Amino acid sequence: MLEKDEHTCIGIASLILGIVGIILMFLPWIGLFFRIDILTIPITIIATVLGYFAWKYGDYYGYVGFLIGIITLIFMIIILILTTPVYFEIGSVGFNKQLFEIILDKPVNIEIVKSIINGSDSCEFIVKF
Repeated sequence: MLEKDEHTCIGIASLILGIVGIILMFLPWIGLFFRIDILTIPITIIATVLGYFAWKYGDYYGYVGFLIGIITLIFMIIILILTTPVYFEIGSVGFNKQLFEIILDKPVNIEIVKSIINGSDSCEFIVKF
């Protein structure tokens, strides 16, 4: 009986981590514009491994956690492939803005002149202060 309870706890942990991974995966589209994949990918990998371990011993929660983890990982890979230039340019603008504000010690505005998303081979910014 103890062994079955232990695997049920592992299965539930897998299920919860899988759900947290899905929530973290969709946070950037809700309005938080930062890279969350640094946290999401390890959580979904742990959910997948725990889910497989629990599923191997017949735990239904483990099976569901395993599936959620696999589906989340697949979607994360697709999202990362499709959105890398967008995140890169948004991150570059923010990085340059912060860099110039620290150096000049006053607020600056960054305007994108050329970008990879718009078909250019490089990115160009105008810094206004």
